[in-house]
Amino acid sequence: MSFLARRLEALSFALLWVPYALLVQRFWFVTDDAYIAFRYARNLARGHGLRFNLGEEPPVEGYSNFLWTLCAVPVEGLGLDVGFWMSLFSFLCG
Repeated sequence: MSFLARRLEALSFALLWVPYALLVQRFWFVTDDAYIAFRYARNLARGHGLRFNLGEEPPVEGYSNFLWTLCAVPVEGLGLDVGFWMSLFSFLCG
């Protein structure tokens, strides 16, 4: 690959990445609906199953994104700041 081709590739990447990074910085917050998924993930990580309230039968499915909820389970299981790490995960997926 020539020097010019590498430079154009780097410029193209920057032109795409910089606006995305600015948008992420502007909208870096966790909505209240995310905390519903985090509670389901915490209960699953603690071995109580995929439920919002413990002891409630039958369990109610109240999360909006099953895969994202499952991705939060290891974060909850490790006791990390789920709001930060899941936001970072979303950024990296973007």
